[in-house]
Amino acid sequence: RHQSPLAFLGVDATPKYTITFIDAMGETNPFAHKTLSEILSNLRDLGYVMGDGAEAALGAMVQAFKENKLIIDDDSMEYVGFFKDENGKIIASNIEIQEPDIEAVKDALMMLDELKPFYENRLELLSTSIQWAMIAPLDFMLKNNNYFLKWLEFYGSPNATKSNTGVIILAVDGNHENPDFLLKVTNIDTVARLGDSVSRTTFPKLVDEVDLSNPDKAWLINNLKSAIDSKIVRSKFMSNNASSATPIPAMTPLILTTNPPPPLHDSAFMKRVIARY
Repeated sequence: RHQSPLAFLGVDATPKYTITFIDAMGETNPFAHKTLSEILSNLRDLGYVMGDGAEAALGAMVQAFKENKLIIDDDSMEYVGFFKDENGKIIASNIEIQEPDIEAVKDALMMLDELKPFYENRLELLSTSIQWAMIAPLDFMLKNNNYFLKWLEFYGSPNATKSNTGVIILAVDGNHENPDFLLKVTNIDTVARLGDSVSRTTFPKLVDEVDLSNPDKAWLINNLKSAIDSKIVRSKFMSNNASSATPIPAMTPLILTTNPPPPLHDSAFMKRVIARY
């Protein structure tokens, strides 16, 4: 049983379980970090639920495990990144902290020096990007203290190093070749997809071709504003039988790139981004 240390934020307040079922033929079906409702739904999809009463049966099984002290509790999370618990302790979730390699640090500093010709007369843009990269993974911790990090929006003509600058930022965390961090606008073009894109890690992601200039994108602009300065981006009913909605956390700061300018008419949005041409 996983009791999230972030439950005090309203995130993952419902206990999650890791359970493996073995059927009569010996086939195993493992479920990790899921609520009982989600597990029941998955069992139903696999054809193991033959009628009514399965929800009560699963609850009775878990209760029996409790009474016989067969449940193992831990506070691990499926999220990746940096968090603070209610006591102010920093949690590095699913991250291996290593001693810095001095030679690698030297190489990184030399790399910054080699980038200067590509940012001629715009070294402040490179400086802003690198500083933002160092702070970005801590954004969710800042939100716990009622602060937030502005997102980046790079705009302008094609082939102007907008996406490449975003990739440099991702490279600070080693995510520059990870497809989960290199997104398109189709990854955030619905409320559900936006929630999925920003709710798994505190490390930043790059989203290309985010054109917010059309009037029909007002809904997306409003949801982006919420994701930037709020701990929760949306709520979701995890199953048809769920009695309450589960909050979806807004953990991931985004780097947005676009050819058209950002929505300059929306002052609330512009206050929440660092827009650079």
